[in-house]
Amino acid sequence: MTSAAPMVERNPIPRHQRIGLNAVRGTTLIEVLISILIMSIGMLGIAALQAFSMSSSHTASFRSQAIVLVRDMADRMRANRIAVRAAAPNNYGTVPPVRNNCRAAYSTVFVAAPVACTPTKLAADDVWDWQNRVTQLLPQGEGEVCIDSTPNDGALGAHACDNVGNVFAVKLFWVEKASGTAAAEPKSLVVVVRP
Repeated sequence: MTSAAPMVERNPIPRHQRIGLNAVRGTTLIEVLISILIMSIGMLGIAALQAFSMSSSHTASFRSQAIVLVRDMADRMRANRIAVRAAAPNNYGTVPPVRNNCRAAYSTVFVAAPVACTPTKLAADDVWDWQNRVTQLLPQGEGEVCIDSTPNDGALGAHACDNVGNVFAVKLFWVEKASGTAAAEPKSLVVVVRP
């Protein structure tokens, strides 16, 4: 009887080291999957931050536009002091807004201007033009020029002008979406103009 030759493993790497290599290969795969997961969460965070930044930028643009609009009306009033100092119903606080083309020279579309444009007509045209710009540039925008003893009151739809005193209030109201919520917030801005 011949004796059988001992079995020799053909793989030169010992068995205990081969088991370690397989374990390392599996661990590397798990590390890659965890890295992808962490990177995905980070990318979602960056996307959320970008969305918040865009929302804040949009809100800031409305507020900047509101500041420009109230200053525009205040400057128009300073340029037409005769209508500011006039008695009611011929001043900025009481004149009804009417498009009478007093500012036709500044219009983008030429419209024939009336022959005589008084300070009162210019005030009416200023108020009409300004209120038209407010409704175009601000969401649900409303503007009011009035004489008011308590200028910092009022709300959208209820401007609270009491026609008492000698101080003009340029009031601006609009609605903007609150950051991070679906609810809309009413906003206001008031500038006081003294004759």
